[in-house]
Amino acid sequence: MTPSLTDAPASTLIARWLPRLLLAALFAFGSEVLLWLEPQQRPLMDWLYLIPGYIALATITLDLAARYCVRNVYDVMLLTAIYGLSAGFLLHPETSLIDFPRTLATRVLGGHTFIGFEIFGLFLVLTGGASLRYRRILLGGAFVIGFAWGIWVRWSPELTDRMAELASLETMFGVAAIFLLIIAALFLLTSRFSRTVTPPDFVLSPLEIAGVSIILILIFLVRAAEDAIVVTALLPGAGLILLCGGIIWSRESETQHTLLDSHFPPVPLAWSWSLIALFIFSLTAAFVYNRPLVEIAGFNQLSLVEYVFAGLGFSWLPFVAAIISTRAVDRQYRKLNN
Repeated sequence: MTPSLTDAPASTLIARWLPRLLLAALFAFGSEVLLWLEPQQRPLMDWLYLIPGYIALATITLDLAARYCVRNVYDVMLLTAIYGLSAGFLLHPETSLIDFPRTLATRVLGGHTFIGFEIFGLFLVLTGGASLRYRRILLGGAFVIGFAWGIWVRWSPELTDRMAELASLETMFGVAAIFLLIIAALFLLTSRFSRTVTPPDFVLSPLEIAGVSIILILIFLVRAAEDAIVVTALLPGAGLILLCGGIIWSRESETQHTLLDSHFPPVPLAWSWSLIALFIFSLTAAFVYNRPLVEIAGFNQLSLVEYVFAGLGFSWLPFVAAIISTRAVDRQYRKLNN
């Protein structure tokens, strides 16, 4: 049974909330920097709802992962779809839903959801650093993400209307450095003070659920007052979130190993691996940023990245549904033949 907020000592509360804050900072890095929503140009007032918004979404993500025993990559795809849909519909509707319903697939499911999936993977790598497989994934991911980021930031302002102006390499890396320093500090604090945290500690108490709900409601009201909410997208967005949540709920298992079990208590990734990954990410991004535009049969570097996002967005939920349903049919077939 999860202790209530009022019963927990201050040290326990800090230990439980530091991983949530770490994931929130990672989510912010993914959406603001990797998708390059021009964070350097945001008014200060925007951060007053963005920061609590990312914290609330990270808190919900870990709660669902622990509460419903998320245990494999397909569960994580559903989990991060909930994050991506929520971020797109609530935090960034003015860019994510500018051409609804097309951008629901390309920018929400293909952008925020896929980035959320990568970021949640990075969170697992940081808290499960003993795994050699995770280290290899980290280095490979650093190359791929750096490649896409350099192309995205360099050519989007010239070839699309997604960004107001071209960001220099100095601006890109300067903004990224601010976010990465915050992430590094939270990673250090999590490694130091969250050594006794286990997955059940992420299950929210009723009081915490109420607090997170109030934050999200207030953000919704603020965004609605700014006329940023896309009304026609509310019902489809809520329906997809409920669909993903319902599938996660239906797959809950109290007997099987869960994904978070090998990450909490955390086994922090060695700093040397983080620095190597950061070097690969930065070098790759800088290299592709400085390459000229290459046109082949009407395609270029940016269109390659765009088609990847679009393909992921249109296939994300159908792919997960097909895999999960096929496995469910296979389990029933095996039961009938035993």
